[in-house]
Amino acid sequence: MSGAPKWVVAVIAGTFFGTGMGISIKSDDSSWTETIISALVLGVAFGIPAAFWFDKQRRQTRAAQGDLPTDKLKSAHHAAERGPIPEDPEVRAAALRIATHHLQQLQQAARLVAIGWPVAFLIVIVIGSVTDSPWYLIFAVAPIFMLVAQLSLPRRARRRIELLSDPTER
Repeated sequence: MSGAPKWVVAVIAGTFFGTGMGISIKSDDSSWTETIISALVLGVAFGIPAAFWFDKQRRQTRAAQGDLPTDKLKSAHHAAERGPIPEDPEVRAAALRIATHHLQQLQQAARLVAIGWPVAFLIVIVIGSVTDSPWYLIFAVAPIFMLVAQLSLPRRARRRIELLSDPTER
């Protein structure tokens, strides 16, 4: 989806979100008409902002990767996340910029993550308790997993930046 137009991203994101919400709404014994209309409205309401957000992230990432030739771009992205440190100084510099950009994104989202996932957990637990549905309690694991994952990512990114910045590291 890295080269897809905004409207395609909006349709894809909205379809996935709308479908998930439609399944959730239909599980409450709602009519098919109510379910479909709600899913369409929620899908559009999610898909459009998601497309603009994704486009902004894509532009920022392209700025971070610089003028790297296409054949070296995949290596730079891989090196920014994991694997051996590239010997090619051009790829290494791009990987460092990409990893630094990734860390900046994580730091910008830190407050939202620290508040959002615990709130999502509590909402799921409350809904599960009120509805007596075991499914909501099973879904409560997802926000906790996401919180732990999100909190570990900045540490990994900082370590990767250290490795990419060290000229002796190979």
